[in-house]
Amino acid sequence: MEEKKIYSALAEINRKVGALTKSRKNLQQGFMFRSIDDVMNELHSHFSEQGVLVIPEIENYDVKERISSKGGAMFVVRAIMKFHLTAADGSYITIRNVGEAMDSGDKGMNKAMSIALKYALLQLFLIPTEEKKDPDYYSDELHSMVGEILAKVKSATTREELTRIKEESIKNGVFGNVRAAMVARSNELGLKK
Repeated sequence: MEEKKIYSALAEINRKVGALTKSRKNLQQGFMFRSIDDVMNELHSHFSEQGVLVIPEIENYDVKERISSKGGAMFVVRAIMKFHLTAADGSYITIRNVGEAMDSGDKGMNKAMSIALKYALLQLFLIPTEEKKDPDYYSDELHSMVGEILAKVKSATTREELTRIKEESIKNGVFGNVRAAMVARSNELGLKK
């Protein structure tokens, strides 16, 4: 029996996928997240190298109209999606996922489809965020390093200093621990991208 290429292709993609930090901020609610663009940018070349296509299929969807806080129309879309990950030999697996989104215009379905795909891929490939929350991860040495970097952040006065500090924190694997402080300091200094 010939092996279906999709399994070895997905295993190779999984081996190559790196962590994706939650580097984007939702401006309305203030939480950090990984966008569909972040996920696609990380995965596209790996999928391409392995000859894997993602073929989306809308299994079902529902649209409800609600009134927004400003009195306008808000459309809530819930889409049940199937994503057929297909190899060059025709072998495939199907991932089924739900996406929900709200929009005041015509983008609700696009957003719901993107959310469904993003979380399907994040879960399939177990893509980490680099956020180390396990208490066993933190050592006295790590606490000391994070403290030193946070002190540098607090005293930084230029974009260049913050860039050097960011590079140092990434090199030492603690960027996730100091990112919020760096963003806050950048905002305090009025530095815009």
